[in-house]
Amino acid sequence: MTLELCNATLSAAPSDDGSLTVVITASYVKSHPALLFINRTLSSLQLLALPSSTPVLLAHDRPMSGNMPPRYAQYLERLRVFLPDFAVATGLAPQILLRPTHGHIVGNIAFALMHVLTPYILKTEHDVEFVAPLRALSVVRDIQREPSIKFVRFNHRATTFDACDRGYYGDPRLNAQIFFSNVTAPHLENAYTRSVCFSDMAHLTTAAFYIP
Repeated sequence: MTLELCNATLSAAPSDDGSLTVVITASYVKSHPALLFINRTLSSLQLLALPSSTPVLLAHDRPMSGNMPPRYAQYLERLRVFLPDFAVATGLAPQILLRPTHGHIVGNIAFALMHVLTPYILKTEHDVEFVAPLRALSVVRDIQREPSIKFVRFNHRATTFDACDRGYYGDPRLNAQIFFSNVTAPHLENAYTRSVCFSDMAHLTTAAFYIP
């Protein structure tokens, strides 16, 4: 996966506390009650060198009808039974969250944020797994060292001047190519690509980033 840097406005300065919460969003889909996808995502967290006891919030949205389909309830129960073994094997601290009403992705993330007690968040989705080693806290340290880094996106494709990186949304006069560039510096532990694109896919930022 490729790290990308997105220009954005941060509402508060990052804390010196480097602690991190992983937020994995999920919702009712036809594949439930299979645990295949979320198990792969959970297992891939071992590639991130996360500290022991890092909170992992499995934020589940409630179905649009408000009712709990039996297959969804069965999936959540199977996930609950699986998590203690996952915690022992990884040292992480998983917790299932179930939103009381349907909130879509925005409402689901907002609900998860109510349970975040750390200054940094790594957000991904139940079927988006990490595929290469990455020291997550090295990204946190880069954010702390470089104030211009507000939001780090983990790309699913080659980092090229394409798709939303070309500025296909917002002001069509925006020259996205001016912003699209590689960012390296002696004080940074990772190399980044600056972009105008914002995506709700896997990313790492501060909790303050989400606060208006």
